[in-house]
Amino acid sequence: MSRRSVLVIGPMFADLLVEGASQMPRAGEERYIDSYTVSPGGNAILALAFARLGLHSALLTTIGDDFIGAELRDSLETEGVDTSTLSVIENQQSNISLIFHDASDRSFLTWVQPDLLVHEYASAVARRIASDRYDHVHICFEYLSHRWARDLLKRLRRSGSGISTGLGYQDSVSWNQESVEQAALVDWIFMNEEEARRITGKRDVQDLLHALREIVREPVVTLGREGSVALSEEGETIRVPAVDVAVVNTTGSGDSFAAGFIYALLRKRSLMECVQTGGLFGSMTASVKESISPRIGPELAERLEDYYGS
Repeated sequence: MSRRSVLVIGPMFADLLVEGASQMPRAGEERYIDSYTVSPGGNAILALAFARLGLHSALLTTIGDDFIGAELRDSLETEGVDTSTLSVIENQQSNISLIFHDASDRSFLTWVQPDLLVHEYASAVARRIASDRYDHVHICFEYLSHRWARDLLKRLRRSGSGISTGLGYQDSVSWNQESVEQAALVDWIFMNEEEARRITGKRDVQDLLHALREIVREPVVTLGREGSVALSEEGETIRVPAVDVAVVNTTGSGDSFAAGFIYALLRKRSLMECVQTGGLFGSMTASVKESISPRIGPELAERLEDYYGS
């Protein structure tokens, strides 16, 4: 079995996940929380998942020259992620998200590096990337608005790379005609039900799938506790129920879904199996405190290969 390669492009965060914060303290007040977890977040979730599953995984991202950036880089390299496409921005802090969560929802306080600096460094790295190096590229949707990213994707596509992206809350809120044009650059877009409803204006799942067909060839939408759904190129609706788990934290479950889907895609599995694998990965992460489940790793890869081969 040849070793597949994936390039992940987009911001990485240090996620500080807080439990037991029912409300913010008033001025001068101190409140205590039940627990907290620190975990690599953002696009690091996909890069880590791919590396743990035995793929060659590279992450094109930026960090600051602070101790958080050093810890993030160390966590990637310890897990086998290729950091040759990672840039350190001098005199800058690293991205961080303070996440308040329970089993039903999340809220965020986030700091990000200046956009202009991020894309200056990222574009320099992109120019050095060989066009025939990666089997698949997963890119942050916001990056598709930048010329360097579009040029890189065109080069990689000509060499046969598959391309995917994940939609975020802000992407769906600001969706416009330019967004539609950016979506045409990719083969797969991962989004949740609410995001799909915002960009299509449809409420019924079947209606929004057909509306999404105008944007992407085979739409895939996650439905939370209802599982996930896709519309094949032949027009077949594929519904996969959610894996029954005790939900602890949904942070990272969407990225984990995308990682599972892409992993199965690279194993040349059917659309049904891709959605099933994505659902499995997403549920694993939803059942733990971290932004990526520690169970996504070599043992899971072996079990999946046995399953695919049966």
